[in-house]
Amino acid sequence: MLIGLRITVAGTRGLHVGVPALRAVLERHGATGTFYFNLGPARARWWLPGQALCARAAETMRAVRAAGHELGLLGWDPLRWVRHVDDDEPGWVEQALRRACAAFEQIAGEAPRTHAAPGWRTSRRALRLTQRCGFDYASDVLGVGAFMPVCAAELVLCPQLPTTLPPPADAPDERLLSPARAEPGHVCAVAADDDREVRALPALLEAWRSAGHRVTTLRALFEAIELRELPRCAVRTEPAVSGRGATATVQAERFLA
Repeated sequence: MLIGLRITVAGTRGLHVGVPALRAVLERHGATGTFYFNLGPARARWWLPGQALCARAAETMRAVRAAGHELGLLGWDPLRWVRHVDDDEPGWVEQALRRACAAFEQIAGEAPRTHAAPGWRTSRRALRLTQRCGFDYASDVLGVGAFMPVCAAELVLCPQLPTTLPPPADAPDERLLSPARAEPGHVCAVAADDDREVRALPALLEAWRSAGHRVTTLRALFEAIELRELPRCAVRTEPAVSGRGATATVQAERFLA
C-alpha cells in the first residue's frame, strides 16, 4: 500500500531545521514525500508583520527537488489564509494564490502542479482556484479517500487527495502504525515546523516499511487513481481533531448519491 507524505513548510524553523532533518530521515529510509512551501509571509501572529519566505526558500526547494521529492504550494501567508479564506476580504485569496504561483515559478522554473491549504481550511472560491490555476490535484482537506470536490452544488475539476491519517506523535495510535487497507493508499501530514512530528517520523517509517508499505509522494497516489472513477463528494467545515486548529474543511457525503 502507498502512504503519501504531505509535508508542510510554513515558517523559518521548518525551512531551516525541519526540512533538512526530514530530508535526512527520508533518505535513510528510501522514502520520498511532497513538500508544500509557504512562499509568503511567515508570521508569529496573524496581525504581526512577517517576512516573505520566497527568497530564503529557493535554495532549499531546489535541494528538495534534486533529492527526488515533489514540490507544491502551501497557500500564501498561512496564518492570514486560515483567518480569511472563508470571508475572502476583497479578493485576497485569489491575489495571494496568484502571487504564490508566480513566486514558485520563479524559483522552480515551472508552474506548481499541486496545492495544500494551510490548516486544512478552504472555501468555494479557493477550491475554484485549484482548477483555474491548473493544479493536477490538491490536498486541502481531511477525509477518507481521493475524490472530486463539490462545493455549494458546484463541481470543481481538481481532484482532492485528503489527509486520511492522524498526525504523527511521540506515541502514535494504532490507526497510524497499522493503517487500514485503502486504495491506492493513505495520506499522512507532517509539519516541518513541528519538532514533535519531525521526531516521530523515523519510527513511523520503520513501522510502515516493516509492514510492506511504500512511503512516497502524493503524486504517486495521484498517478495510481482512475480519475473517471473518483466519487464526487461535498465538503464542509467541522471542528478539527486535536492538533489541527479549531476548524477544518472535511470530505463529506457523496453528492447526489
